[in-house]
This record gives sequence, structure tokens and C-alpha cells, in this order.
Amino acid sequence: FHNTSIRRTIFNICCPTSRLIPSLPYKRGMLRLGYLGKLQPDKGIEFLLNTLKNLSISNWELLVAGKGTVEYESYLKKSYQSPNISYLG
Repeated sequence: FHNTSIRRTIFNICCPTSRLIPSLPYKRGMLRLGYLGKLQPDKGIEFLLNTLKNLSISNWELLVAGKGTVEYESYLKKSYQSPNISYLG
């Protein structure tokens, strides 16, 4: 954006009405992944969940942040239950 007339950097932007989520502690040797997006079949969330389920390692964690239909969210939570997966909403 070299030709823009406005040049500003906004650090630590936050919507005051949003729910603040505390940062998670660092876990040495843990592969931490995140999915941020709408929960719907064509977005690939089930591909990600299946891939992680079939990994030969167990030191991974997936944080899922997104909304979908109540039915699809329930389906995902029921079909992909794991202590390694956190559904944040």
C-alpha cells in the first residue's frame, strides 16, 4: 500500500463489547492449531478434523472458533469428540 495517503498502525485493537478470551499457556512440544471461520461443510472443517484424528502423534491441540447452524455444530461436537479439540464458539 505504498500509494495510500493514510498511514497508521493500530496495535491491540479490540471491540469493547466482545468477550475477551485469555491467552493460553505455552505448552512445550505441543502442536497448537486453530480454525477460525464459519462452521459449514464446504469450509473444510471436517477434513481438518479427520486429518487430525488420524495423526500418529497425540501432542496436538485444535481450537475451533466459529459459528454454524445449531444442527451442524452439534454434529461436529458429537462426531469429533476429543480432549485435544476445544470448540470456542
